[in-house]
Amino acid sequence: MGKAVKPSECVVNEDLGQINGNALLRLQYLISQFVDIISTHSAVSLVLWLDNLQWADETSLTILSGMLRQKRKKFFFIGCHRDDEMRNNHAFWKVMTNDEADVGVLVTQVKMNCMTKNTINAAVSDLLCLSPRL
Repeated sequence: MGKAVKPSECVVNEDLGQINGNALLRLQYLISQFVDIISTHSAVSLVLWLDNLQWADETSLTILSGMLRQKRKKFFFIGCHRDDEMRNNHAFWKVMTNDEADVGVLVTQVKMNCMTKNTINAAVSDLLCLSPRL
């Protein structure tokens, strides 16, 4: 077991919003161990759902990339973003493209259009095994 990370060792560059290299590696390791323990000892798969990825910074995406690069049997990642706020040159696409090519991470894109109130009502009602109430 590694030693605990001291707050003084986690230096954050306020101007760039980034963590220094050693602290980033420790954070990646701790998060990776956390995910491994949960996914290994759980009877069900672990799902990580991150919304609004258009706002993700490069440090967060680096940590996410480290998680996706490790082979896990019961780990599933879902990322959501707004098309109109995320261009092709966004750091998220660079991470996904590199991970897909380098280590064989399967990336599947599902585009969803706006849903009507009735469609959402039907989906939620079906999920909860209830009759539609609107």
